[in-house]
Amino acid sequence: MTDPGRSFDIGALLAELDAIEKVMSPGDVKTWGEMNFIRGVIHLRLGKLDEALAYSKIAASMSFDQPFLSSDEHSFLFSNLASRAESAKRWQLAAEAYTSLIAFFDTNSPCPEARRLQASESLAICLRNAGQREEALRTMDETVRRAERALAPDIAEMLLLLARSGQFAFDLDDFEAVRRYQERRRALATQHDQAAHLDDSLYRLAVVSMCTGMPQEADDLMVLRVCLAQESHDDSRIATAKRDLLMSRHLGLS
Repeated sequence: MTDPGRSFDIGALLAELDAIEKVMSPGDVKTWGEMNFIRGVIHLRLGKLDEALAYSKIAASMSFDQPFLSSDEHSFLFSNLASRAESAKRWQLAAEAYTSLIAFFDTNSPCPEARRLQASESLAICLRNAGQREEALRTMDETVRRAERALAPDIAEMLLLLARSGQFAFDLDDFEAVRRYQERRRALATQHDQAAHLDDSLYRLAVVSMCTGMPQEADDLMVLRVCLAQESHDDSRIATAKRDLLMSRHLGLS
């Protein structure tokens, strides 16, 4: 039995690990942890994701008690495991991998906040795809709140996160959350003169108003979008806003 790249004999390596473990001291936590880490990597290479996660969790737990995993090693293992699980549409397993990665970031190793936020957003998506609606919404909400503190200077990235979060909540029919995210996006876009985000947030707020039985509010938002476009004297923006208003009225959005 060889790894997918046929670079070494995995069967022989596992047999060697078995032989080593037979003479290891039961109290040697660090070495047992390292052995579980190696087994996690091997099973990941074999595509045996459940086994890889089980061994990886044991290694992470042992490293918590007696640190031996570097930040790069831990990130490599759980990030790759999560990615492989996502590709295989094993959403629950991917969520568990992201949860372990986030726990490591929070308790063992300082990491760039952007990586922590990315893992948290990915966790929310995996939870949604696994059918865990409430947990997914809670995780996304926590991600946005954390980002508000961490990304304060990076307005462009914060606006993009709010746009994604709004769509995420819309896909789960949580219109209250959609409104909250889009209103925050609207305020931030207004404050920093980001016309594209402002226009899109108004449009999406209008959609939410219509979906929640408030057609007049939806129409008012679309009209406001036209007024703001006219104030900008941007011909392309004006044309788009007017077209969308006419279409919304024709199709019954407002």
